Amino acid sequence: MTDRRIRPDTHASTLTRASAPGRGLTYCLFILVCWSATHRYQGLGYDAQLYAFQALARIHPALNLDLFLLNSSQDRFSVFSPFYAQAIRLLGLEQAALVLMLLFSTAFLIGAWFLMRRLTDASRAWLAIVLLVIIPGDFGAFNVIRYAEPFLTARTAAEALVVIALALCLRSRPLTAAAVIAVALFFHPIMALPGLLMLVCLRLPMRLCTATAGLGVIGALALAAAAVANPRIAQWVPLLDPDWLYMVRERSQYLLLDLWTATDWKVNAKPFVALLLTVLAVPDERIRRLSLAAMLVGVTGLAVAAIGCVVGPVAILVQSQPWRFVWVTLLMAVLLLPATAMTLWREPRVGPPCAALAALVWAFPSAAPLELGTLAAVMWTVRDLVTERMARALRWLAAVAIAIAVAWLIVKAGTASRAPLETGHDSPAIEMTRRLLTQQGLVLMLACVGWWWIAGRGHAGLMATAAALVIALVLLLPSTFRQITSLSDVYRPGEFADWQRLIPENKSVVIANQNAASLFIWFVLQRISYLTEAQSSGVVFARATALEVRRRSEVLAPLLDPNWKIFSALSAYAKDRSSYHPPGAHPLTAAILMNICADPLLGFLIAPQNVGFNAHRHVGRGIWSNWNLYDCDVVRAARGSTPGG
Repeated sequence: MTDRRIRPDTHASTLTRASAPGRGLTYCLFILVCWSATHRYQGLGYDAQLYAFQALARIHPALNLDLFLLNSSQDRFSVFSPFYAQAIRLLGLEQAALVLMLLFSTAFLIGAWFLMRRLTDASRAWLAIVLLVIIPGDFGAFNVIRYAEPFLTARTAAEALVVIALALCLRSRPLTAAAVIAVALFFHPIMALPGLLMLVCLRLPMRLCTATAGLGVIGALALAAAAVANPRIAQWVPLLDPDWLYMVRERSQYLLLDLWTATDWKVNAKPFVALLLTVLAVPDERIRRLSLAAMLVGVTGLAVAAIGCVVGPVAILVQSQPWRFVWVTLLMAVLLLPATAMTLWREPRVGPPCAALAALVWAFPSAAPLELGTLAAVMWTVRDLVTERMARALRWLAAVAIAIAVAWLIVKAGTASRAPLETGHDSPAIEMTRRLLTQQGLVLMLACVGWWWIAGRGHAGLMATAAALVIALVLLLPSTFRQITSLSDVYRPGEFADWQRLIPENKSVVIANQNAASLFIWFVLQRISYLTEAQSSGVVFARATALEVRRRSEVLAPLLDPNWKIFSALSAYAKDRSSYHPPGAHPLTAAILMNICADPLLGFLIAPQNVGFNAHRHVGRGIWSNWNLYDCDVVRAARGSTPGG
């Protein structure tokens, strides 16, 4: 039964059953257009290559000798890799990545719709999904991670399962929800754990959950303090020693909360402020409870993560990354935004300005969202003190603020449209559209207008709108799924069969190139890598991996600048952008080759220069055309036969 305090829109309540399927189909098309316009499938980019490599190692066991998998990784706690490997056997690598990404992304949106449909009417549920698609799901620090990423990882699967479990819980199916969340835990424990905690908070009294969370934080604090103070305890609860901590700080600085910037903290505080406003404004007890649970889970994760960094660098607390709990806080804040804004708008005194502030929090994420949200919460709290005269003044201020925001968006859009196009991957019209849609406020405004338009159309209007959306999809989808670094587009099957024959499966390879090295070695040559930036992401999970990454980078220093020193690079770039130079490669010489090949763990080297040693030159197209493959066994043998070698 619908709560009368959260009334569905008049037009929604008067829809006939015959028009509901057509309206739902039109909304689905609109959501697809929004996704296509604001996303670009990244294929095997970013973390997708790590999960793809882990799956590929299930098919080719020799790849398990790679440094990324040799000591320890998240893969040991997940069933995602064998699941992914089966899909690769059936479909091929790139096709499996695309199909599974689409499958889990669709399940994520469907689960979110059913979740919101349990809490509100269909019209607002559709708006919530539209906002979920267009509002970036960034959390954590340094713009490293977000939910619903446009590529395949174990996180993609776990996020979908968590949302489905929450929807089942709200539909009074706790056992089925528990079974789904158990599967999510097997896919990605770190991302699924906050979902499990949300289910617990929704089933148990909130006071009990709060007390339990407090005890958990106190327990983590005691554990960290004891590990720092007592070496015997540290044997069971290891700390990151200075050498290990240095590597983690440099390569994965986003894991350590003491390195987060003020901007990072604002990004993570924004959903808490938004949910606080939801708790204050929305009278529906289910929505309030969901908001409180999401806030409690997020705060607990941040507190435990902070303990693992500030009190003592406890390895398990850093590795488990409890700050990721914030993803469910952000998810709930976005999904509940329509219910919050519409409830605020109906309040006669401070409603419109509070609703405007709530919208500006998400429309202009770089313009003090924390302050805007806090101001809206304060205004709502003191609304009983506002006189009619003050209310009129506030409504005028809200109108002026909205007008200024719209004018600013128009100016920004005009500036973006006049800038020259650079990428050349799409037609000028599509490229211009994508550039304009990088303006978050503009996207939010257009999405709300589109939702309002569909909600108010009759049968003929829906048919015309659906036809227009289909045309938009036909134009946008090829661009959305056109990968910039697609392996199937860049490399022909069997193109590097000569190099593959020369490189045994148990020998490592390094390339004198900082770009796409791991993609080429792992997925084209299907060999283990000596050292790449992607490979170095495993430094947090094993001290041995961290120290070996540093050792190998010192071996390669004459040829390749260390590319795992990301924190130092970011600091240098922020300090002086004009003088900053990214890590690069140096020309290969015979002396450098002999020096590098002195390491027995290095099997082969690929470089553009021919310095002898019976190099095998690749004849073909692409960036590796005329590059040379060096066998380090041959180089070591030549060095041993040289006087003084």
